Amino acid sequence: MLGPDHPYTLTIRGNLARFLGEGGRAEEAVAQLQPVLEDRRRVLGPDHRLTLTTRHNLGRFLGQGGRVQEAMAQLRAVLEDRLRVVRPPLLAIPIPMVTKQPEIAGRHAADNEGRELQPRGVRGWLPEASVTTLEPLWP
Repeated sequence: MLGPDHPYTLTIRGNLARFLGEGGRAEEAVAQLQPVLEDRRRVLGPDHRLTLTTRHNLGRFLGQGGRVQEAMAQLRAVLEDRLRVVRPPLLAIPIPMVTKQPEIAGRHAADNEGRELQPRGVRGWLPEASVTTLEPLWP
């Protein structure tokens, strides 16, 4: 049994509120999102991605319900927090792909026999010079 504070329960409550808002019932969505936000802050913490998403949805439906100043303040605050909390994507940083598990390396490598291994699927989104080779870490 999940209970009222389980993350899945909070997600269902948030989705129900979101669907109300998307169905044109913005004020009802706001009324339901406010307690979901309080619970997510308490259970997950203020910087958790689902707490931030709930704040975003609250701002969105505040605006759709005509409470534009509150919406703008909410969305500005969420944007500021997301920029503070969210790290840049790892794809922006060339990182050598190394693993000790041959079955995983096999999906990314051309050869598991100790010869030079080339990562697959990276050409085209990284400059050619940044493509690194993999060194096998198993016997």
